[in-house]
Amino acid sequence: DLTDVWTQRLGLCFHQPPQGEIAFGENGSIYARLLHAMGFHTTNGTSAQPQRKGTGSALPHYLVRAVNSYAYLNCRSRSKVNRYLHDLLTVLFDTRARVGDRYLSLYLVGQPSEELMVESASQLVTVVNILYPDVDLTSEDVLLQRDSVRGRWKGVIRVPFEKALKFPQFGLSPIKVKIAVEPRFSFEHPSMKD
Repeated sequence: DLTDVWTQRLGLCFHQPPQGEIAFGENGSIYARLLHAMGFHTTNGTSAQPQRKGTGSALPHYLVRAVNSYAYLNCRSRSKVNRYLHDLLTVLFDTRARVGDRYLSLYLVGQPSEELMVESASQLVTVVNILYPDVDLTSEDVLLQRDSVRGRWKGVIRVPFEKALKFPQFGLSPIKVKIAVEPRFSFEHPSMKD
């Protein structure tokens, strides 16, 4: 049983509170801090520990560090970082992307300040450019605005279709272009009617 191995070798034990969630046991604080440092949330918070809404959200530190030092990484490290960044983009495109008339829009998580919104957008533009340099996103592709009701900043990365077509159409690209054949005869078109 894996639980016995965790308890005996690592000193890690879990207990199950009444809500049905798994919680760390006596020596779990070390592991909780390790998971938190890696960017994983290890708690939902308690009433004694209120959620801080003014801090915003950001990429985990290990991803920010990898993105900022990408140019200095060796080939093997880049390959591993690319996997993490690809998974990040896959989740974002799957959950926050919408196709419009002229753009593929990637809606960003709202932030309490303009500075955090610019930082978040800049990081994601950099991630796209690391993985897909031909797409060549710039700060001009980012739109930011303050939500007058909530007071938070909203952002969207608008990828024009000309740039979206530069995503590779093979492998693990988060965007696939589909071409549909829809034959229409002249008598079906409104401008061709008598």
